[in-house]
Amino acid sequence: MMYDYRLPSYRDVLWAKKSDHNAEFKWLPLKQHLTDVSEVMKLLWEHWLCLRQRKEVIRSLSLPSETVAKNLVGFLGAVHDIGKGR
Repeated sequence: MMYDYRLPSYRDVLWAKKSDHNAEFKWLPLKQHLTDVSEVMKLLWEHWLCLRQRKEVIRSLSLPSETVAKNLVGFLGAVHDIGKGR
């Protein structure tokens, strides 16, 4: 029986999600998980929050801007699991 022991790229060594099912180990790199969550948060900003909620977040910023608010939401989503990388 042959096994593939190739090492992952240094960028992908940290994993966010893993599964070991039927002796097959699968994992999602932390970098990919953080990117995915950031993009989902931005979609939720656009399609789930109502206009009043978005305006409230925008109004609370020192630089009130829809772009800044949406990027902040994406950033906060991305860093929610950053501690897994330590």
